[in-house]
Amino acid sequence: METRHPAPEDAAFDEEVVDLLVETLRKKGTLALTPSGWSMFPVIFPGDSVLISACPTEGLRPGDVVWIRRRRGLTLHRVYRVARDAPAGEALVFTKGDGNLQPDAPVRAGDVAGKVVSCGRSAARRLLWRVSDAAMNCLILALVSPAGRRVRAILKGRFRDCFSGGHGL
Repeated sequence: METRHPAPEDAAFDEEVVDLLVETLRKKGTLALTPSGWSMFPVIFPGDSVLISACPTEGLRPGDVVWIRRRRGLTLHRVYRVARDAPAGEALVFTKGDGNLQPDAPVRAGDVAGKVVSCGRSAARRLLWRVSDAAMNCLILALVSPAGRRVRAILKGRFRDCFSGGHGL
């Protein structure tokens, strides 16, 4: 999941912004960002806010969501392996976005800018969960209430026709 930064056509400015963000994280210790993209779906939605903390490379563990410096900018992905016995002496970090099918190319531990320590939900995501919770509550109420018995009887009859070769539904 990439963080929002300038368009790729302005590569010089892009690198300056990346350097500035990484330096700010190192100096301040934490940085709040709003990621974009779907690579960490369903854990992190576009528009969620994440708090990133500076993290020593020795503290990286599988399962951590890290902020990685890559050629195209900065990316949030989950660590699935840390190889501390790399031939060059520096650990290699293997990551993959939760919503991606393929893992990323390994990166040097020095390219890990920080680790996500908390995630706040966007307003749209909170609304989505409230609507789905309300819909689920209505469904449960309909199925367990006395009026729900009638609904269950109707559904049972319709589904029985479907499975017995009838033309229900």
